Amino acid sequence: MKKKYLIFAIIICSLITVSCSKKEPTSMELQSLFYHILLDDYEEVETLLKEGVNANVENEDGFSALHYAIFIEHFEIAELLIEHGANYNYKTLKDNNLLIETVFRGDSETAKLMIDKGGYNLNEVGPMNWPPLLEAIRFGHTDIVELLLEKDVNVNFKDSNGWTALHEAAYSGFDDIIKMLVDSHADVTAKNERGFTPLHVATLGGYPNSAKILLESGSFVDELDVHKRTPLHIAAEQGFYEVVQLLIEFGADRHIVNEDDKTPQQMAEEWGHLQIVKILN
Repeated sequence: MKKKYLIFAIIICSLITVSCSKKEPTSMELQSLFYHILLDDYEEVETLLKEGVNANVENEDGFSALHYAIFIEHFEIAELLIEHGANYNYKTLKDNNLLIETVFRGDSETAKLMIDKGGYNLNEVGPMNWPPLLEAIRFGHTDIVELLLEKDVNVNFKDSNGWTALHEAAYSGFDDIIKMLVDSHADVTAKNERGFTPLHVATLGGYPNSAKILLESGSFVDELDVHKRTPLHIAAEQGFYEVVQLLIEFGADRHIVNEDDKTPQQMAEEWGHLQIVKILN
C-alpha cells in the first residue's frame, strides 16, 4: 500500500512541478507541501506549517492543499491543515465543498472538526443537489449522520425529485438511521414526485424492519402513490412475504384497487406469488 502511494505521489508531484513552475511565488511551497501531503508525512507537513508555509496554498487549477489531503484520504493531515488555518469552505472544481467531500469519504473526525468550527451552511447542496445529510445517508455513514442531526440541518430537505433523507435511509434499509431521523422529527408522510412515502420505498426494497419502524412512527399503511398503489400492492407484486404479513398486521386494506383496478391479491396472482395469494385471499 505504501509503495502504491509512493508511486502515486511521484507522478502527481511531477505534474505539480510542471504546472507550478508558472505560478510564483508559491511554486516551492506547493512542491514541498503537496509532496509531503501525498506521502502522508505528517511530521514534515507540520514542520512546514510551523515554518510559515501557507496552509491555503493552491495550484494553478485552484486545488488547495486541504483538498488533496481529503481526496487521498490522509485525514490526520487534513485536520492539521485546518488547525493551521486552511480554508475548509473551499470548493472543488466539481463545486463540491470540502465538507461534502469529507462526508463522501466517510471521515467522521475531520467532518466533526469542520462542523464544530462552524462557518458552513450545513444545508448547502453539492452537484447532485444533495446536502451533506443525504450524502452521509447514501453511503451509510451513521456517525456523520448523527453529527449533522445534532446541528441545525433541515431534516426534511427535498431534492428536485421530492426525495428526502428518510426516503434515502428507507431505500437502503438503514434502520438505525431511520430511527435517528424519526427522532429528529423527519416527516414519515413525505412524498416524492412518484407519490412514494418512505414506507413505499422500504416496501419496494423488501425491508420489513424498516417498514415496521416507519409504521410505528406514524406512516399511513394505505397511502397511495401516483398510480394509486398502496405499499401492500408493491409488496404483493414484488413477492415480499414478510412485508405483506407486516402490512396486514398493521391493518392494510387488501381490497383497495390501483389505477388498473387491481387489488394486491390480483397483483400477487399476476406475478405468481402463490404464498402471498393465500394470505391475501
